[in-house]
Amino acid sequence: MNNPIDPTLQIDKSLVRKSFDKAANTYNDAAILQLDTAKQLLSRLDYINIQPKTILDIGCGTGFVTQGLKKQYPKAKIISLDLSLAMLKKLSSLNDGWFKKSKTICADAENLPFKNEQFDLVISSLTFQWCQNTQGLFSGIQRCLKKEGLLLFSSFGTDTLKELSAAWSQADQKVHVNQFEDMHNIGDALINMGFHLPVMDAERIVHYYDSVTDLMKELKAIGAHNVNAGRKKGLTGRQGVDAMKANYEALRTEHGIPTTYEVIYGIGWKKEISILPEAQVIQFDR
Repeated sequence: MNNPIDPTLQIDKSLVRKSFDKAANTYNDAAILQLDTAKQLLSRLDYINIQPKTILDIGCGTGFVTQGLKKQYPKAKIISLDLSLAMLKKLSSLNDGWFKKSKTICADAENLPFKNEQFDLVISSLTFQWCQNTQGLFSGIQRCLKKEGLLLFSSFGTDTLKELSAAWSQADQKVHVNQFEDMHNIGDALINMGFHLPVMDAERIVHYYDSVTDLMKELKAIGAHNVNAGRKKGLTGRQGVDAMKANYEALRTEHGIPTTYEVIYGIGWKKEISILPEAQVIQFDR
């Protein structure tokens, strides 16, 4: 997200790290959407004429994207970066075959510990929503990309978990659900940071659950906790939880409890800012 920002929506990075550390052992079994998104993101490389020698996978988690990159570019040097040390340990446990040339680094995506112009390709799947300042994030990536380098990413948009957010907002005034960036703001940030020919598109996916409890268990299993400064400290009372569940139940369909995810995809090439033509953000919803 870009500053200035509501103080209650500030992202607590220490809590992000703790959440994903705790979820490292349950993540792979629960992260169905995350795996599907990683596959979708990687498939876009099939239509791009690029043979990168050096690749940075930001927010690699347990290695969904890193595995795909190793298959697609077996000769490339890949660095897998994540804020969670426990996630990196899970990835490193697979350090054979495709992973022999992989290197893992525990670091924050908003403070990349690399020299200028290190990578031909920077890729990230469903990580940027955990970052506070989108323009600062893209500035750091731009710095680390080689000339003509490519940024390819996915993130969550504003419609993500909108049903859960609405159900909580009717129960109390605290922040219970993470806030997500608008696609157009992300596109603007790409342009402002000098990325050439940025393209943005979004896909809205609805998953159905048997109960609100099942949804909450899945979010916990993948580490998707509320990490905003304005979250309710301590345990939420039974009355508040019951009110939220009742509000959510009102949305039940014949398929179950609906939960929307808005997945944003973006791409941009590094160019010298001084020779940039006027760029436009392109949107097409599927």
